[in-house]
Amino acid sequence: IDLATALPSPDSDNRISNQVASETASLPLENPATGRLDASKIAECYGIAPSALAEIVCVSRQSLLKTPDSPHRQSLLRPFAKFAQLAVGLLGSPERFRVWLNEPNQELYQHVSPMELISRGQIADALALVQDQLLGTPA
Repeated sequence: IDLATALPSPDSDNRISNQVASETASLPLENPATGRLDASKIAECYGIAPSALAEIVCVSRQSLLKTPDSPHRQSLLRPFAKFAQLAVGLLGSPERFRVWLNEPNQELYQHVSPMELISRGQIADALALVQDQLLGTPA
């Protein structure tokens, strides 16, 4: 799945923003009781085990599983939530996001998948890829 082909035409910036906002509103990444980002829900969205997410964000698996919506980890989880919300909004569904996430990407160095980039701790680079696609600028 190519993000560029999933996007509307460049002259529809407002429609893109509205589309992303409406489609990500239904992406439940927060604990409804606390309103905080929930690492378990983020891991599920990415199609990975919570222990894999714990390794990526450099926290203990036990800690992440015990309190997946810890207030102390919100800043670590925010880029992962933003990346997922933007990409799901552009691709149209969490399922398409998971497929795209694991496919080699021509725009990334050595054509790695976005998930490989994220697994290396480079969530900022993966987020930049999606933001560039959203804005219609080259990566």
